[in-house]
Amino acid sequence: MRQVPGEAATLRTRLVELPGRGVTRVWECPGPRGAETLMLIHGVTFTAELNWGKVFAPLAPHFRVVAMDLRGHGDGISAGGRFRLEDCADDIAALAQVLGIGRFVAVGYSMGGMVAQLMYRRHPSLLSGLVLCATARNVLGSPAERLAALALPTAAKVRGLAKKRLLRRAVAPLVPRSIVHGPLRA
Repeated sequence: MRQVPGEAATLRTRLVELPGRGVTRVWECPGPRGAETLMLIHGVTFTAELNWGKVFAPLAPHFRVVAMDLRGHGDGISAGGRFRLEDCADDIAALAQVLGIGRFVAVGYSMGGMVAQLMYRRHPSLLSGLVLCATARNVLGSPAERLAALALPTAAKVRGLAKKRLLRRAVAPLVPRSIVHGPLRA
């Protein structure tokens, strides 16, 4: 386990073997003793760190926080030639068993929301709650349409970040540095 530079002292990451499934990267904060566990599930093309890295510190005083790289993403289990959301849900259930987590709140963003819903269907005894963010019930259509639907929240986020950068570059030189706060700070 290694500590992440610049983050709260309690945020740790490590590689965890899920028996019969493979090895994945896990990010975790222990939270207060007896705290409920939040299992953060990232969106398509993201990793746990990229999707959730900024929320560990604010959540850690209240919850045990865990997130893993889903299969086919980052340091997640290799997806091989076939990627299935059901396998991601089963990987999360296996991680809960390895970490000794009896019940948790599944928090899913975009594709992670669909995985969280599959957790509810496939492993209901593990869930104490469900939080769904920018997601859908399912994705229908051709393979290209399904991929586009899964990637849409990611594309919108990237587009929003690009707009913020353009705004920052355009406005920051016009505003005295003494009054620039937040996202406009150069």
